[in-house]
Amino acid sequence: MSKGIFVIQVITTGPDGYPKDGVAEVGIASVDLDSGEIRSVYQNRIRHEPASLDESKIEYLENNSGMKASDLADAEPADSVVREVKDILKGGTVTSFDVANVFYRYMIPEPWDMTFEVSIMPSVSSRMPYSLRCREPYEENRAIMRAYAAIYGEEAPLIPSGPATALDLALMTAYIIINLRRQSKY
Repeated sequence: MSKGIFVIQVITTGPDGYPKDGVAEVGIASVDLDSGEIRSVYQNRIRHEPASLDESKIEYLENNSGMKASDLADAEPADSVVREVKDILKGGTVTSFDVANVFYRYMIPEPWDMTFEVSIMPSVSSRMPYSLRCREPYEENRAIMRAYAAIYGEEAPLIPSGPATALDLALMTAYIIINLRRQSKY
């Protein structure tokens, strides 16, 4: 990739960020800004014991991702997923639909600590009309889907029939980047 960047999106256990909430699922796509090539890179869920998730976190997960606490009980341990993600992103250029939400709330604090590990591009949403931006952290998943559908309309093949995974969201964000790039906005 000549001007390749990674797009990382997360599904979280709540809207407040570390230390109150954590990452439940992470998805990474890559996009070549010159060729427009988009690839799926990584997706994994992170283990959370059902007893560690209070009722508000369970409700948040179900409402924002369709994920249940039981879906996370057999997932990969956090340290393993953190290591894999860091190995992929280290030294790379990264972005997300809302950098403040994904990075400042989750990827900069422990256990991720991406400080000095990556170069962060501006939020994708910052280059979009205000009506398509994410206003609150809990709206990010829906904002990505709304923006993607607004851009690609009925030709939007990536909109899942059920809840979107973190990788679905990363891929949709990558396609939004390509559209913005064609308009010289990203």
